[in-house]
Amino acid sequence: GIVLIIIAYWNASGTAFVADQVPMLISGGILGLGLAVVGVGLFIRFSLAMFPDASAMFSTFVFVLSIAAIVVTSLVALVQTDIKKVLAYSTVSQLGYMMLGLGVGSVTAGLFHLTTHAFFKALLFLGAGSVIHAVHSNDLSDMGGLRKKMPITWATFLVATLAIAGLP
Repeated sequence: GIVLIIIAYWNASGTAFVADQVPMLISGGILGLGLAVVGVGLFIRFSLAMFPDASAMFSTFVFVLSIAAIVVTSLVALVQTDIKKVLAYSTVSQLGYMMLGLGVGSVTAGLFHLTTHAFFKALLFLGAGSVIHAVHSNDLSDMGGLRKKMPITWATFLVATLAIAGLP
């Protein structure tokens, strides 16, 4: 769990290749599928299934680490100007929510959020790719006023934003 969050934070920070040099679909796949599904899935599969006593003993640690990951990466995402980095830090924050579910002892909550995360994050990455393609820039300051120019992209972004916010 700790290694997963450290690697995800490093990846999202732009020091790795994911957030800067690859197309949006690839970075979405690496961050969304690679880190979330493999990382959280393996944590559930191995830690909780193979070592249930140790998992119960470290649940407070996982809980605190998850809260820290959520808060830190959410705050870092707020000050980013690159749309890919905003989505990357958001992904790490969502990993924190998945691990939080596991930290409070609810594997069901962690797996449910893992599943829903795949859908709303895919919408966000596809929408961001569409916007980047239209404005030829990753800079958020270049992306204002696109609702009238890109109504379908705006609608899908709205649905994904409401889903990530937890609204039905």
